[in-house]
Amino acid sequence: GATAVGLEINPFLVLWTQIKKSLSKRPKTGSNPADRVTVRWKNFWNADLDDADVVFVYLLPWRMEKLESMLKTQCKPGTRIISNSFIFPTLKKVDTDGQSHVYSFVISKTPTV
Repeated sequence: GATAVGLEINPFLVLWTQIKKSLSKRPKTGSNPADRVTVRWKNFWNADLDDADVVFVYLLPWRMEKLESMLKTQCKPGTRIISNSFIFPTLKKVDTDGQSHVYSFVISKTPTV
């Protein structure tokens, strides 16, 4: 029942995803899960992530520090961040799939001063 919104900077990958989505098999009963997937041609760095519950990222290691800063300021506490292959400098891992190189993090509550 989840809704997925993908942000992709490469317009060809957006088109490819739309094609694959339109060709996905429809179940005999119920709604097609592909109907709850949207992919937008957009630069991730300009995205508004404040209502996201889960963010999946696959970036290069030298961008993880900047991304961590962005996620900490934009995402609400409790947002789960899933990273393929690369870890963040200071976010604590809450789960790891070492075989697949997938790491899970959670944005913590903002410390009070």
